Amino acid sequence: MKRIISAIAALCMAGALCACGQSQSKTDSGWDLGSMPKVTVPDVSIPSVNNANIGVTNPGSDFPDTSQPPTDIVINADDAINAPRDSISDESGEFVYTGRLQQVGDDDHGYIQVPADFVKYQDAGISDLVQMSDTSGKNLITVTRYAGINYNTLANSMRASMEQDENAENITGAKVAPNGYNALQVYCHYKDGYFLVSWAIQDPADDSSSYFLSIEFDSAHQDIMACSSTFRTKEDYHKENG
Repeated sequence: MKRIISAIAALCMAGALCACGQSQSKTDSGWDLGSMPKVTVPDVSIPSVNNANIGVTNPGSDFPDTSQPPTDIVINADDAINAPRDSISDESGEFVYTGRLQQVGDDDHGYIQVPADFVKYQDAGISDLVQMSDTSGKNLITVTRYAGINYNTLANSMRASMEQDENAENITGAKVAPNGYNALQVYCHYKDGYFLVSWAIQDPADDSSSYFLSIEFDSAHQDIMACSSTFRTKEDYHKENG
C-alpha cells in the first residue's frame, strides 16, 4: 500500500469521515474532511512527535518487534458467500455497510469482519499484518496487535507518520470507542482523493499493548468504515465463538 500503513508498520514492527462523522460536505474530490465534526465522544489532542515533552520513539527509528509469530489467518469466505446479507454501522451510525461479510484475523492480530469479496493483500516488504482489500487493491482494511506498545504511543506514531507525508491533508485526532474499546483515532485526506482512518486501540487484557486498525478508501467505498464496529480482541472473539 502506497500510503501511511507501511510507514506505521515499519515504526511498530522492528509493526468522510472522521471519528467519523455526523455530517458531511462534498467537494469535487470527496468530503471536506476539515469541516466535518467528530463523534460525540470527547476529542483528544494527539501531540506531534516533535513535541519534546512526550516520550515517543523518534519516527526515524523502529519499535522492537515483540509480537509472536503469526498463525494462519481465518477466512471463512465460503460461509460468507452463502450467508444472509448483513447490515452493520460504525460507531457514529453514519456509515452503513449492507452485504455479505467474512470473518478474518487470528489470536495474534485480532479479528474483524470485512466484505465477502475482499481478498488477501500484502504490503510490499511488510509482514505480520492481517490485510484485506477489494479487487482494485486500493480500498483496504488492516489489523494487527503490537505487544509492549501502548495505544497512546501508537497514536502518536500514527500522527507523526501522517505529518511526514506531504500528500496527507487535514490530519485530525479524536478519542473514540469502536465496538466499545478505548481508542485514539487519527485520520486524514490524501490529495488523490483517498481517505485514511486509523485507530490505536487499547488492549483490555494488557494496558501496555495495543491493536492497530486502519481503513483506507475512496469516496465510493465509504461504507467499509462500518467494518470498524466488528473489531474483536482475541478474548472477546473466543467468548462469542468458542
